[in-house]
Amino acid sequence: VHDLAGREVPKRILTARRVTTLHRTPFQDQLNVMREVMHCRKSGGEMLVRRACIDATGMGGPLAEALVAEFGGRVEPVVFTAPVKEDLAFRTLRKGQSGEIELPDNEAIRRGFGAVKKVVTVAGAIRFDSERTEAGHADEFWAKALCDLAADRPVHHLDEGTIVGVERDVELNYQPLAAAQF
Repeated sequence: VHDLAGREVPKRILTARRVTTLHRTPFQDQLNVMREVMHCRKSGGEMLVRRACIDATGMGGPLAEALVAEFGGRVEPVVFTAPVKEDLAFRTLRKGQSGEIELPDNEAIRRGFGAVKKVVTVAGAIRFDSERTEAGHADEFWAKALCDLAADRPVHHLDEGTIVGVERDVELNYQPLAAAQF
């Protein structure tokens, strides 16, 4: 892997270390899970989560607002507009195609990735969407896309939470995500 100047750099692999699905979970329980994650520290005392992006669209708004109030600039609320979804989807697609993503070998996660479809409207606009099913709305894909966004942007404080733009634990058995699975 080379940087823009042509220098060889180590390949960065983005690996899911924990996957927790919160389906039909009360707000307070969701907030408590996020608090637990945000308070995790590395063995040297450094915060494990330096930056988190969270869906602030619709029902996600109050959770994002509460987390920004508690953790400040470490949490970035993201409203899923069409341009934001396009940016998120292409960012994660590029990372998958370049071999930067490792996902747990889990059927639900892979199904979530396969559910997102690129649609070109009659006006020529690009949209990324998926059908809402009992299994969700490609929540696994969008969660990973938010993780990729958090990993790509530098840590900074968002003024007063300015908006920029899943109870089952999964046993993690990592395998590289093949580009064909996008």
